[in-house]
Amino acid sequence: MGLSHNVSSILQQTDVSMKRYLTVCLIFMFSSCNILHGQRTEQNESFNIYNLVIKNLKKADKLTVREKTEKSYLKDFDFKNPIFGYDVNGSFNQKDWILFLNDVDTGTIKDYKLQTKGDKWFKDNLENNPSYEIIFAPVIFSNNLDKAISIFGLYSTLSKSSGGTTVFFFERQKNEWMLKSYVTVLYFD
Repeated sequence: MGLSHNVSSILQQTDVSMKRYLTVCLIFMFSSCNILHGQRTEQNESFNIYNLVIKNLKKADKLTVREKTEKSYLKDFDFKNPIFGYDVNGSFNQKDWILFLNDVDTGTIKDYKLQTKGDKWFKDNLENNPSYEIIFAPVIFSNNLDKAISIFGLYSTLSKSSGGTTVFFFERQKNEWMLKSYVTVLYFD
């Protein structure tokens, strides 16, 4: 009876340990899937935002896009005391935006290449001799992905000494990103 009791006790302990191990593995797998899904979603949403910026600039045939984001452009915008500029349709809620922007920690934001599947995301139209270069900072999203801010530098490729930094504020409405406001925070000529 002693041997069978010991074997039974060992099997029960092993069963409990195995259940814990499997539970931890399952939790890790599901959380990893969510993280990867979230990253992929944000990358796709970033490209949607960049496309909207270019569309709103109405200069797509006259510009080239730097292949990597430059988070250094974030320093041109005051996240603690933001200015919002032109309200596109009169429905911009500054209070909601101030709450979102005051929580942004630019120290955690990383640059990334503007590529999809190893190819450059934006196809330059070099035949037109681009007269502008746009340099995007990484897009910053609210936690629930209903707000996004895109900060970018836009420079003349002809004079190299004129350009500026502009901020576009987007809100998701009915599953589509809408430009709500924009402001040029730095301009030089």
